[in-house]
Amino acid sequence: MNITTARVVFLSVVAALSSSRLASAASPDEPPKKVVAFRVAEPDDGLFAGGPDLIHIQARYEGSDRWSSADPETYQVKIKGSASLVQDPTGEPRNPFVIIPESAGDAVTVRLTAGNVATEVALDVAEPASSGPVTLRIHPDQTGHPYTGLGAGVMFYDNQFNISNDLFDWCFRDVDTQLVHALIRPDFEPTNDNDDWQSLNNDAFDWSRCERLFWILWNAKQRNPDLKVFACLYSPPPWMKTNQATTGDGGLKKGDQYRLEMAEYVYAFLKHAKWKGTTIDYLCLFNEPDWPHTQDGTHYTSLTELAETHVQVRNAIIELIEADDEFDHLPQFVFPETLGAGSITRAANDSDRLADFVQSGQLDHLAAWGVHDYWNTGGYWPVRFQELRRFTKSDQQPIWMTEWAQRSPKSDLASAMEYGRNITNALRLGCSAWMAFEWAHPAQNQSGLISTQWGEGYPQKRFWRSKAYYVFQQIANTSPAGGQCVPIEIDAGGDGRQAGGLEALCVRKDDQMVVHIVNDRPTRRPYTVTGPGVGDPDAAWLTDHTNNFTPLSQHQSQGQIPPHAVLTLRYSL
Repeated sequence: MNITTARVVFLSVVAALSSSRLASAASPDEPPKKVVAFRVAEPDDGLFAGGPDLIHIQARYEGSDRWSSADPETYQVKIKGSASLVQDPTGEPRNPFVIIPESAGDAVTVRLTAGNVATEVALDVAEPASSGPVTLRIHPDQTGHPYTGLGAGVMFYDNQFNISNDLFDWCFRDVDTQLVHALIRPDFEPTNDNDDWQSLNNDAFDWSRCERLFWILWNAKQRNPDLKVFACLYSPPPWMKTNQATTGDGGLKKGDQYRLEMAEYVYAFLKHAKWKGTTIDYLCLFNEPDWPHTQDGTHYTSLTELAETHVQVRNAIIELIEADDEFDHLPQFVFPETLGAGSITRAANDSDRLADFVQSGQLDHLAAWGVHDYWNTGGYWPVRFQELRRFTKSDQQPIWMTEWAQRSPKSDLASAMEYGRNITNALRLGCSAWMAFEWAHPAQNQSGLISTQWGEGYPQKRFWRSKAYYVFQQIANTSPAGGQCVPIEIDAGGDGRQAGGLEALCVRKDDQMVVHIVNDRPTRRPYTVTGPGVGDPDAAWLTDHTNNFTPLSQHQSQGQIPPHAVLTLRYSL
């Protein structure tokens, strides 16, 4: 089917803003951009003594009159005055970066240089301050939506787990997650094993590329036996694709033959996984099929064609499994893994046709609707999951946010706040599960919760838990899986901006309830938690500039959250 004009516009915007497999800010093959001018974009009202203060730099580059976030590799920073520049764990420049002013009344000068371009900006330092108060009204007795839990991926950078057993403990022992996202690679069957999709010739398959994956999953299950494996096929082998490549700018070849061969390919993986002692609990057949891209994937120009392919391939996989005496388990299916919820709900007339497909009952088998969360523009963000819940049979099929990552070289603290806001926002607004892209990832950006660094210039391998890891751990280890995300109202009073850099989430199971509050402001934030039956919490934890999932000795339903912090309160009802 031809894609509608409206959908072309939507997807072109998404493609311009998003990519889920990202490296650092610039490709190593591209020459560095030449800076014409600098400015400090934030903060625009000075600094606060004791910090932490995040300094966001914008630049204008040669050939453009637009200010944009400056690539930290294109300039150098020096601080003058009574303040310290915080070294990022990567040892590399970040934007925004963190400084800690010592005392109020002084001025701190930020000097930025790039070649012969230099800018100095003087920022006054004030006493630590508080933003406007926020009231969080909890409705623990109202029905919300299910909370399945959190997870993270073992995807393209599974080789990071070769570094140390510490990674296994940090990921699968120390964090209470429910899901691990695994990749079905596209290169296990270099050429077609035969012309009969119901007759598997295992000798034609090369399983060497997945040995590390099953080693990781075995180690994960040793530490967390209840962990569920969610496997996703990004792309089938090139010989099934229109572009003869695994990249997502090509589609599956037309005809039943290739859909059935795709089913055989996935079935072969499931069979090999079983032989390796791994059960695949959840299965998805696509990765960001809604837009053409250069990472692994398969592009579909029609949502209904995508749904029809899913149903035919899924049915063929089930047929193969049921005919195989070795299997005693059927995977549950997740669909469709689009770039964002809006690719389903806002695809013009194609959404209408997919809605008819949903109402026909052909997708009633789905365990969940899975989407990524990389698009944010206009009024879409606050309603994205509400729209999708109305579109689907959400009373039977929860929504899973199955991939998100902070994807640029920001400071460790700034990245952590983005993770905190995105986790709590998505779960509050309608998701039942939330998954980070990678557990472990090279440190050029924060696309993984654990950062790794080695190679030329690093004689010893380095790896560390990012600040985002501790935010993730705090939310995962305190939120009761199997509960509900119950309604919570965020009242920022006269702040003007909705909650003004604050996000919150409430999860309840039986007589236990937790409230997570994310304050991404450079100031303390007075808060009050109120609601029927809500007294004072019996425990609390904090992650901020100096604390990592730290238990607090004092905890009340009224207090102040430090700047750039995540506070968790646990209640017994």
